[in-house]
Amino acid sequence: MKYRLLLFFMTLSAGLFAQQTFVPDDAFEQFLINEGYDTVLDDYVLTDNIKDVTFLPLNNKGIEDLTGLEDFSSLTSLQILGNPLTSVDISVNTTLQYLTAGNSQLITLNVSNLTELIRINLANSSITTLDVSTNEKLEILSLEDNTELVDLNINGAVNLETLRNVNNDKLETINLSTNTKLKMFFAYYCEKLDNLDFANNTRITDIIFNEMTSLSNVSIKNGRNNYYLESLRNPNLRCVEVSDADYVNSNWSRTKITGALRFDEYLVFSNDCGGSSTQEITEIPDSNFETYLESIGAGNGVTGDNKVSTSAIQALTTLDVSGQSITNLSGIEEFTALTNLNCSTNELTSLDVSTLVNLTDLDCSYNDIGELSIIKNLELVNLNCSANQIAELNTLSNSKLENLNCEVNAIEYLDLVNNSRLTKLSCNDNALVGLNIKNGNNSRISNENFSVFANPDLTCIQVDDENYSTTSWFQTDMQTNFNENCTPVNDDCSFTIPIVLGQDTPGSTISVSGAATNPNCAQNGTTVFDVWYSFTAPESGSMNITISAGTLISKIALYETCTDTTPLNCDEGNLSVDNLNPGQEYYLQVWLELSSRFQSKSESGGFVLKAEDTSSVLSTEDVVSDIDFSIYPNPTSELIKIKNSNSNSIQSIVVFNSNGKVCLKEKNIENMQTEVSLRKLPAGLYFIRVEDEFKNFIHRKIIKQ
Repeated sequence: MKYRLLLFFMTLSAGLFAQQTFVPDDAFEQFLINEGYDTVLDDYVLTDNIKDVTFLPLNNKGIEDLTGLEDFSSLTSLQILGNPLTSVDISVNTTLQYLTAGNSQLITLNVSNLTELIRINLANSSITTLDVSTNEKLEILSLEDNTELVDLNINGAVNLETLRNVNNDKLETINLSTNTKLKMFFAYYCEKLDNLDFANNTRITDIIFNEMTSLSNVSIKNGRNNYYLESLRNPNLRCVEVSDADYVNSNWSRTKITGALRFDEYLVFSNDCGGSSTQEITEIPDSNFETYLESIGAGNGVTGDNKVSTSAIQALTTLDVSGQSITNLSGIEEFTALTNLNCSTNELTSLDVSTLVNLTDLDCSYNDIGELSIIKNLELVNLNCSANQIAELNTLSNSKLENLNCEVNAIEYLDLVNNSRLTKLSCNDNALVGLNIKNGNNSRISNENFSVFANPDLTCIQVDDENYSTTSWFQTDMQTNFNENCTPVNDDCSFTIPIVLGQDTPGSTISVSGAATNPNCAQNGTTVFDVWYSFTAPESGSMNITISAGTLISKIALYETCTDTTPLNCDEGNLSVDNLNPGQEYYLQVWLELSSRFQSKSESGGFVLKAEDTSSVLSTEDVVSDIDFSIYPNPTSELIKIKNSNSNSIQSIVVFNSNGKVCLKEKNIENMQTEVSLRKLPAGLYFIRVEDEFKNFIHRKIIKQ
């Protein structure tokens, strides 16, 4: 009996005095209960239950106090992003390897004792200082939206491979001199960062810095020439120092594989930028233009020398040179901060606004301009180009456009399907044969803001709702009607729609008529209902043309002239062609089909067409976007494995040979990982382009052994 009592009291004592960890935050403890580490919400948890835990996913749990975290002695991965924490004590969690933290209230984060850290992701915090100088094993540091960060010390992070800075508005300096293993550097919207030096970063593969308003000095004189560099919308950066400027200028492409720019147009590469990246003088050949700039204090103080101060004109956001008898606006490309430009009522025959990427308002009316390209002016809201000689106007990339006045020109076709914010349209007195304003938002335009008079060949305007437009818009010619599906103006090759290389061009085969003869890749036994486009071959003579139409089979035929009966090439979904004559116009026939063997005619529907200059796939650098694809092994003898570490699925894969010709393509993969067999391809250098469901992509070299 005494033995049994003794055993009972010993057991009771062990239960009462087992070591417990104090967890005062109810949200923290409730998480531990939900995960099975605790049973009662009483501010305590058995230490034995948590000492072996290696991973705590605590993002957005409403935790205000992490007391108790110190007893998670085996913790290797901690996620505490989005909790209302002002400080975090992780000083004793010395086994930690992966840390994700941040919220707008967090003002301190001390990681000095965490010598095992491999990755830190800090986002949206209010910390002012971050010191990772003792974290020698750190490989990845991602800092996003830490708008109060002033001091960043990475000097001792000798194994750092990836550094990402986004929206760190107060950070003025980043010292990369000790980070000799750095491979990837990304910086966006860091307004005060003015200098970057990669002299010691000899392993660098990717350098991207965009939207850096103060950045004026960049040196990449590290002995390397093959790495991916992107520098866009950095108005004060004019020159980048490199190790071999001749090599860079001869071998680097200024555009990505998509055709989009990699560098600002005005950026130059030099072995020596003279200690300053800012050009002092800009040439202004038109004397009236230069005189006006001198009069507003934007010159160099010497009227008549056709020179102005570069720094002065780069500071201008608004410029009104209307009625100055200017015949040549050369030099306007340096006014990179401009948001408003009025150059109306002059004597201009041409106008290049491609570098004015911040432009929201452009008035170039009452000139003699024959061509106007606004495809790079993505911020454009108001455009008045009336009273010129413009024959083509492409607004597909101007999704923010609200007001368009293009009257008294020679425009034949206007496609406004991407301009859903449009509230005012005036295109009187043109040569319109087609107008498509089916943008899903026609109700924004009232009768007084819609005018299409004096276009005698315009019989049909394509709109969202025929009844709405008929009863709401009256300022049209008698022969002009509204319809939700007008016959496309490019129904045959006698009127082709020009396409811009690298730009998505939406189209439709609804209401089209049949082709005179079927192309050789058309499905047997069908009548082809087609539309036509044209493009000018680039200098490389090499093109990749793609078309997508959802579940329908999309086909393309390429012709040298409209009178040819046999196409140069004809295929489904994708055409890869080379040996085109640079500067020559070529013609594309487009139609859609079902996958039925017994259909009698091709289908009607919408599609998106894109033609790209494939010469950029021959670039010696890898091209990547801000995503995390793994492509391995490389080199390979047969299989390439592709894995997306993000949550997005892989959508398509295209493999090019060293001549830019498509060797292999796979579409609609819709999986986070896949394999590609190169077994049928000969040994050599290839380029692979992988795209996810959100159009993010990566482009890399691969070697088939």
